[in-house]
Amino acid sequence: MTTPPIARARELTRRFGDRSPVDGASLEIAAKESVAILGPSGCGKTTLLHLLGLLEPPSSGQVLLGEVDAWAQPAAERARLRLSYIGFVFQLNNLLGHLSARENVALPAWLKHGKRNAALSSADQWLSHVGLFERRHEHAARLSTGEAQRVAIARALINEPQLVLADEPTGSLDSKNSESVLEALLAACSQQAALLVVTHDVALASHLSRRLEMRDGKLSEA
Repeated sequence: MTTPPIARARELTRRFGDRSPVDGASLEIAAKESVAILGPSGCGKTTLLHLLGLLEPPSSGQVLLGEVDAWAQPAAERARLRLSYIGFVFQLNNLLGHLSARENVALPAWLKHGKRNAALSSADQWLSHVGLFERRHEHAARLSTGEAQRVAIARALINEPQLVLADEPTGSLDSKNSESVLEALLAACSQQAALLVVTHDVALASHLSRRLEMRDGKLSEA
């Protein structure tokens, strides 16, 4: 029996009045695949990521996560899918500045399993993976931009999601930090997860296994 893709979008459309930043976009992402979506600012890339990540609803179309029609599920099930199936890396990391690096990373696992100590222990392991174990007790507000983004990656991966979504993950980083962030993201795909990266950085996209271009709300092979 053929394994279904990790994620599928079918004719996704998102309308805002008479504007449709996403207009009939379709794609499939397989396990261990890394996909870049390229396109100019304002072309709908981030909106598409939000639709796939169940952060905002499509005006029409489907998001299938495995065999599950995600937007046909009740809100509680969509919340479970976001927590368990999807990992997010945002451009502006979205860390809680008053919490330590390990507390930020631990939060999704604590929410999922309800076990604080186990979540903190797992956070330490993931911070080791991204080279920040020695900084685990530092408040997020005191981390450098590159360090904060690597903490955000560890947070995205702690629940071992099937799909990792990254929105311009290196957009605010220098070349050295961009390389370390990209290495951490690609390592996430070495086991099972699929990686979808929205970026305008052609150099970053060249390291991924497939590249798509977004224009006029639709996707095509780059």
